[in-house]
Amino acid sequence: MADTHPIKLPTVPDLSIPGDYGHACLHLAWYREDQERYLLFAMVELLPSEFPPPDSTEEQCLRTRSLGRRTAVYVRRDVLPATEALTWYEHCRDGHVRLPGSDVVLSTATLAQEPCWPFLTSTNNLPFHSWGTVRSHHLLQARTPDAAQRPLVDRKALAWLQDRLYFSLLQYGEWLGSINLVAPNPVLRAIHHTLSVDHQGEGSDFHAIVRQGHNISGLVLYAAEHRHQGVANLQSIPLLKAYQRIAHVGRTERVSLAVVCPQRGILEWMEPLPFLRTISISGSMLGTEKEVHVPDTLRRKGETYRATVRSLEQTSVMGEESASTHISTFLYSQEAKRRQNAEAERSGQKLFNGSPDEARDFVRQLIGRARCQVIIVDPYFATTELFAFALAITDHATDVTILTSSGCMRSKDQTIPDREAGEVLLHQAEHLGKQGEQLKIMVMGGDSAPIHDRFLVIDDTVWLSGNSLNAIGERAGLLMKVPAPGQITDLIEIILADTATKPLKLWVEERLAARKASERP
Repeated sequence: MADTHPIKLPTVPDLSIPGDYGHACLHLAWYREDQERYLLFAMVELLPSEFPPPDSTEEQCLRTRSLGRRTAVYVRRDVLPATEALTWYEHCRDGHVRLPGSDVVLSTATLAQEPCWPFLTSTNNLPFHSWGTVRSHHLLQARTPDAAQRPLVDRKALAWLQDRLYFSLLQYGEWLGSINLVAPNPVLRAIHHTLSVDHQGEGSDFHAIVRQGHNISGLVLYAAEHRHQGVANLQSIPLLKAYQRIAHVGRTERVSLAVVCPQRGILEWMEPLPFLRTISISGSMLGTEKEVHVPDTLRRKGETYRATVRSLEQTSVMGEESASTHISTFLYSQEAKRRQNAEAERSGQKLFNGSPDEARDFVRQLIGRARCQVIIVDPYFATTELFAFALAITDHATDVTILTSSGCMRSKDQTIPDREAGEVLLHQAEHLGKQGEQLKIMVMGGDSAPIHDRFLVIDDTVWLSGNSLNAIGERAGLLMKVPAPGQITDLIEIILADTATKPLKLWVEERLAARKASERP
């Protein structure tokens, strides 16, 4: 029979140790619509016993007329004994959310625990709290009631709430309607961590600053030394005194630490961070001004502008001057380069340098993935580009729009040099239309096209090309996804709606008529 061993369960953090917390500040924000009240945010902030209880804040109200006649947002802060605040939070976990000391209900959707009670998360990454590392528990709404989201569309209400909650419910939408329990470290005010360098090598110095009425007996410090490839050393040291030193493996790169109490759980946590070894300060003096005259051209009147001349820049380096030559610097720089390349790939940045076949294949794949629309904006788009790219669509339900320039349409066609590009492009488009290829080709008016860059709109995304499609990849050029496509599509719509922009058929007819008129004696 196999041996069985009981599974050791995680330590349950104790929030009720005598002397840890005397009072708590209950932060509340809600929205009222007629007689209904909807929770916007709540936080139970336990206060270490060495702090005197702060004053409560009277209820504040802002009327939101834009949302209705009987609507308003409210904020208030109540100071309670810590035991009463924990009892209020317990009722919230059971689904009973009320204003303290009353029967007024704050409506919520289903509240999900994160993590499951009675376990806590040790974190230093809460947008609404800046105590450093705290133990926390959260009741979150994956889908808040529609009414609770209405204040977010009122800019005045949103700014008013941000001024009083010290974070934006719009920017941090996951905390909308949340109830949070925050327990700062009751034993330590801080733990200072500095680099130690002596004849024996490098190490870490730790200085634990203890709160009044507490001691560090029973606390354990865990320190991990991280190098480029992984963890090089892990130590656990009982904190027997306020100052502690540990040795490192060679040159120190990054160190993470945790302070753990057997009753309270993780009290301090710091992710792997490097030490500051070098500070470089550069400075220069602002001196005289120079006046620059830009000459006139046939198209533009010249201008004059002034620029301030700075003195020769001087640089002062404090700390290690040779840090950049260490092997760890090289390893991390290579890793950073890979991350940058991966981010460029993820965000849609492609560099083509002397690889036109690869560039054309990439653009065709983009066009082939379109489901709703393709818009090609290229002042040099003509017959060759029509066949090379526009016909790469795989779904005939996809709307294809070409926006080219009158200058390109007036030039000689590359496939039939004795005819203008506009005539040949129209002939090919009409022939393809009979075969089921529906293309909308528009010509921008004027001697100079109102848009210079080349854009490729694929459904809801926009790609920017540094080269025209007829030469993409032949020389070094960038094709990248635009982070704010709406600005570009709005501009394209304006150009398409401009009376100077005409369908290719109409443009060719007017062009032929003008040429015939000029040939008459």
